[in-house]
Amino acid sequence: MSTQTTVISPVLNEQIDFNEILHQAINSLAFMDGFSNVRFKSNVKVSENFYSDKLLITPIVQHLIHNAIRYRKENIADAFVKIVIQEDAEGITITVSDNGVGIGGHIQDAITNMFSRITEKIPGHGLGLFTVNHCVHKLDGKISLESHEGEGSTVKVWVRNEGRHIH
Repeated sequence: MSTQTTVISPVLNEQIDFNEILHQAINSLAFMDGFSNVRFKSNVKVSENFYSDKLLITPIVQHLIHNAIRYRKENIADAFVKIVIQEDAEGITITVSDNGVGIGGHIQDAITNMFSRITEKIPGHGLGLFTVNHCVHKLDGKISLESHEGEGSTVKVWVRNEGRHIH
C-alpha cells in the first residue's frame, strides 16, 4: 500500500484480526537481509471486537517490524524483535521492541519526519516511521519511542477501538 493511499483515503472501521495482520507482516518481510537471523516473539491479547481501519493498522505493524529488522545489530547471535499487542478499555497498544542499534537522543525528536534516517550506513528512504506516524495520527492515536543508542528501541502505538461506536 502506498503512503499516498493513506493520505487521501477516508478512515474506515472494520473488524481487525491482529494475529492475521502480524502473520502477514512478518511473512511479507522474509525477503529482508538478516531476516533469518532474527528471533520473533509475539503476544497478541485483543478481543474479536476490535474495529479500526485495516489499511492504516497494517502499515503501522509492518513498518515497525521492518525497522526492527533493518536496524538490528548484525554482529550478535541473539537478535530479536518482540511484538506485543494488548487491549485496554478504550483501544489497543502495539509495542515493538528490539535489541538493535538503537536511536541516539539527537535524532529521536525528528525520526518521524519524512526522509529522516537513523544512519546513512544502512540503506533506506526515511519513510517508515513517517508513515507510521501519519497512520497513527489519522487514527487519532499516539506514538512513543524509547531508545538508547547501542541498546535497542521500543516503539509504542496506541489507537482507539472504534467498535464501540458501531451499533
